[in-house]
Amino acid sequence: MSVALEGMTVEAVPRISIWETVGNFVGDFVSKLAEAVSSGSDVKTDLVPKNAMEKAVDNAKPATAEPTARGTAGNLEKSARGKGTVAPADRDKQRVKTAKGKAKEREENDNKCANCGNETKAEDTESHHYPDRHADGGKESVPVCKDCHVYLHSKD
Repeated sequence: MSVALEGMTVEAVPRISIWETVGNFVGDFVSKLAEAVSSGSDVKTDLVPKNAMEKAVDNAKPATAEPTARGTAGNLEKSARGKGTVAPADRDKQRVKTAKGKAKEREENDNKCANCGNETKAEDTESHHYPDRHADGGKESVPVCKDCHVYLHSKD
């Protein structure tokens, strides 16, 4: 889609793409926001969407000082149940992490279950979609022991 000025010949009409216009607007907005933040202005940064990791940190309960029993209430909230809010076709295609992805996830969590805090072996660890479950569009996951994974998906 283009915008043209009335009364000009086709060759002389400046054409501005709608995407160029939107890009300029967004660029100006981001520049002004960055300028306001750097100048110490009181900017409401909570209007800017947070990435998944920031959400996970904000939603997580404070880590317990001592590990809890496996398969019981711990640092993570239980998953919702039901069909989910995102159509299956629109969900993250990679539902299960690769072996390398799981190993990296465990390493980032000091080889501990994100729920109970106990040390876990690779073969006893599963990836749990958190803070948003896969059926709700979640793409991030944390390592949990098998007992906690069962607990986090259980009814009670």
